[in-house]
This record gives sequence, C-alpha cells and structure tokens, in this order.
Amino acid sequence: MKVKFPYFGDDTDYLKFTIADIEALEMATGKSVFKLMGDDDFGAMFVFKALPIAYKHCHPELDDKTIRDKVQECIDEGGSLIAIIGALVMALYKSGIYGKQEKPVTSEDGGKK
Repeated sequence: MKVKFPYFGDDTDYLKFTIADIEALEMATGKSVFKLMGDDDFGAMFVFKALPIAYKHCHPELDDKTIRDKVQECIDEGGSLIAIIGALVMALYKSGIYGKQEKPVTSEDGGKK
C-alpha cells in the first residue's frame, strides 16, 4: 500500500515497499525487516538506505544524492527527520509484512466486515 509522503513539497508523492523492496532494504542494512522494526532504532542511516527504495515507485528518476539533497532541503525548511522516519515505518507496516490489515471500525458499518 502507498503512504502519503508530502515532505518534499508535492502532496501526490508517496512511499511504497514491495517484497522485493524489503529484500533490498534487508540487504542494504544487513538486518531483517523484523529486526529493524523490533529494535525501533531508526536514524539518518535508515532514512538514506530505505528512502531511495520506497520512493522509487513515485520518482524512479531520482538518484541517492538527489534524495539526500531533498531531505536536507526539507530539514532546512523546518521539516524533521523523525517525520520522514515515521512515513518510512508506516510504509513498511502497510507493505503487509505483518499480514493483512483489518478493516478499521467506523461508525457507518459498526466494524462489520
């Protein structure tokens, strides 16, 4: 599933992880995705390994340096690394690695499937 990623100035941007992307992230970090999520120890290294992988679905033309520059510009303009990390973590979660997400309960359907 796609996760909105408006931090580079375009409200239509998104992040997405496929199973092949998760494999690439595991290879890039040397950790399983479950170890990454379980350790909850995300920082700049995680961003610069994960963001090019998840953002390529939206902007395949961007290289790693351009993405780094965009992150720096975002921070310079008052954005935060923690917001970018949050979007990446949500994209991993929504990839389905923990199974299918249950339909949320709403007042309209009373949570019925």
